[in-house]
Amino acid sequence: MKLVLNSKQISFLRGRAHKLDPVVTVGNNGVSEGVIKELEFTLKTFELIKIKLRCDDQDELLELVSTITESVKATKIQIIGHTLVLYRRAKEPKIPVPGLPLPEAQLKEELAPIERKRLTFKKPLNKKKTYKRIFKVGGPETEGKKTFPKVYAKSAPKREKPATGRGFTRGSR
Repeated sequence: MKLVLNSKQISFLRGRAHKLDPVVTVGNNGVSEGVIKELEFTLKTFELIKIKLRCDDQDELLELVSTITESVKATKIQIIGHTLVLYRRAKEPKIPVPGLPLPEAQLKEELAPIERKRLTFKKPLNKKKTYKRIFKVGGPETEGKKTFPKVYAKSAPKREKPATGRGFTRGSR
């Protein structure tokens, strides 16, 4: 049975097939029983395969593609030059194609509750770190006045860095 795929599914499979290398090569002799057996085996194993076709005429190439897809009952994903990409879904699919339902066994595994360990932290996550910096007060203008420590959130103030000789200071751009 030939599978009918929509454009999103074909696009997804083309993306997956991009990194694949051709597994089977069909020569000038055409499709023989040995080639069909090899295609059946590789489609059972991988579901998505690339095939290299050796022929000179474009009409001959299209005829060869149609005979291959009919003989192995696979869906043609794309043809680029002399390379054909085929997809045939297995009974237990390895490639999760979006929009195609999963078999019940895989669906149960996917929906099974996941046991997660509760992470515990010694410090609360939302508490901000603060640094207190007390400035020494001295001199005649500060006598008799109360001074309070200044509190900076997150980090202490940045120090001035020496110039590099290029007209700007490091890190202050």
